[in-house]
Amino acid sequence: MALPTERFPLFPLGLVLLPGELVPLHIFEERYKQMIGECLDEQREFGILWLADDALKDVGCTARITRVLERFDDGRMNIVVEGATPFRLERRIGELAYPAGDIELLDDDPGTDEDALERARKSYADLVEQVTETRPEPEALAELGAYGMAATLDIAAWLKSFDAAFVAKDLDKLAGFYHPDVTIYEGTGVNNGWPNYRDTHLGPELKSFSGLEFGHTNASVRMLGDHFAYATSEFFLKTQMNGKPLDLVGRETLILEHADGAWKIRHAHLATRSRVK
Repeated sequence: MALPTERFPLFPLGLVLLPGELVPLHIFEERYKQMIGECLDEQREFGILWLADDALKDVGCTARITRVLERFDDGRMNIVVEGATPFRLERRIGELAYPAGDIELLDDDPGTDEDALERARKSYADLVEQVTETRPEPEALAELGAYGMAATLDIAAWLKSFDAAFVAKDLDKLAGFYHPDVTIYEGTGVNNGWPNYRDTHLGPELKSFSGLEFGHTNASVRMLGDHFAYATSEFFLKTQMNGKPLDLVGRETLILEHADGAWKIRHAHLATRSRVK
């Protein structure tokens, strides 16, 4: 069910905010200083929309201000926000001092009978286990509606194909999983565009691996409109890197765009750590 909200303050940015994700922001433009000031005074959220390729996307995520880190004499602020609810922009409003619009909050709860939904989740978990050889965690399963389950099955199969290409160290096949303008945050580094990621990070890394084992588990998906989705998952990587053992686990968050009949990674956040023995 979509929930309408009028005259909602908007902050176009060159990043994708995800529900539950914490992001630091530096507020320095006058219009946004006013907007954030009002949000603080009224304890209300604002919306972050992805500004990509000089075009504003119509699906974003609401943001709640969790902390004000610094206030400066000229009104500038350093804040931390947390992603809350995906939304779709229905109409832009130009009469306020800052960007705003009428939005619809996206809620994929289908209102299904709980017994029927539990049966659907069990069937879904069985299918995911067949596709990925990993059964979804109960907590992740409980959060999925019918639409999310269908999307997760599609993307779970897509992730398994990605894993096969990664283990094969096939850069030509891997190229088909990434949008040309992908942005990838991994550790403290950032790669902008597939050629940059391929040539300076992924390609040299794969070349240094031997005896590679890699795979995704516990994938969870939420659709953002008809052509975008965000997916969270865990992954493992075990290999010899330049002759030294490497055994890692990690978490990954992806923004995916469905274009030309296939899912493409537009935005990725990856965090890894050594596996605890």
